[in-house]
Amino acid sequence: MKDYILKLRTVLIPFIIINILNVALWLFLYWLFVLTFEIKIVEKYLLMIVLFGSHIPMYIWLWPRIKRLKIKKDKNDKVTSLYYFIT
Repeated sequence: MKDYILKLRTVLIPFIIINILNVALWLFLYWLFVLTFEIKIVEKYLLMIVLFGSHIPMYIWLWPRIKRLKIKKDKNDKVTSLYYFIT
């Protein structure tokens, strides 16, 4: 079990950090272009870009790390079932 926690920690902590940084970057770009320079962008399109575009680098970073985890297959283990569900 300790091995699973270590493996999940090496994936989840950077995952959360990258997610926070990406959302902060998109909010900064929103502030820069819309509020400062007053570039007219439809709000709903900008909101969709911020919500979905900020997650693309996170998934690009996360996908190879999930593939490298190599967890033993045990049918009763919730961590293993989550791993196989994601991959």
